[in-house]
Amino acid sequence: MIAVNDKIEYFDIRKLGDVDLSKSISKTITNNNGHIEIYGYSPEGSIVWINTINGWFNVTKNFHPNNVIANKYCYDKYLNKKYGVEYFFDNNGKVVKTIDHENGFKHTFEAILNKAILLAKENKFKSEIGFQDKSQDENLYTDKTFIWREKTDKSNIWYLYFYKPLLENIDLNINESSLRMCVIIDDSDGNETFNTVYYDRYDISIPPSNNSIREIRKTKMSENKSYRTYEGKNYTHAEWKIFEQEQYNEHLRKTSRADLIKSTETPKTDAKKSSFLADENDVKPKKKGFWG
Repeated sequence: MIAVNDKIEYFDIRKLGDVDLSKSISKTITNNNGHIEIYGYSPEGSIVWINTINGWFNVTKNFHPNNVIANKYCYDKYLNKKYGVEYFFDNNGKVVKTIDHENGFKHTFEAILNKAILLAKENKFKSEIGFQDKSQDENLYTDKTFIWREKTDKSNIWYLYFYKPLLENIDLNINESSLRMCVIIDDSDGNETFNTVYYDRYDISIPPSNNSIREIRKTKMSENKSYRTYEGKNYTHAEWKIFEQEQYNEHLRKTSRADLIKSTETPKTDAKKSSFLADENDVKPKKKGFWG
């Protein structure tokens, strides 16, 4: 996170060059750190945006008409949500108010980022060094990592979302055109309450909203319930589809049609499985094999 402080600052008019200060003007400058600084001058008050190239956060600084700092804060590049301590100053540069945007959260962004890096390595996603603002098309063709948080009535939550385009499949226009991982972390104890890795199309919005992730969680949890029982073993819906394909692949091998075999490889997931007793809809085993 880019830390802002309570030190007095002044809007540097010299960086605007020889301009008419009776009018509003803006200028973009790349500083020595590679960050992009956007200077917006106005006789009524000025502003400076510091945009990082590869970092996770940007900084905004507002100035009084006398060019003394009025307000400064740090915000994430994905949702523009404020992090850290925000400072407010009077016309003389004295701090008159602070807001701690970390209040209520037990875990820092850096702690969650370290967890995200480990998860990315474990699941072969690219470990990002920062969020980069790109067009939707550029996002779709590059690995992306998203980290954000939410305050709820029950508990505060962190969301991790990883996206990997499978370039070899994109032109085929199939569902396995991207690999994704959604992780939900309870801020109170830092434990994962949801973790799923799944395939999807590449051409849908990334990342989904909080509500969309909740729907993904609901769907995946439903898929992990017992769907069929075969020869005394319980299968989730996803496992049953793989099992069916494996059995059909074996049938194709036996009938000399191996060229039609489809892969049953599935991404790793930490979702817990639930076992239930068989019911009247259970599939009954066939003596001659699954496909006869």
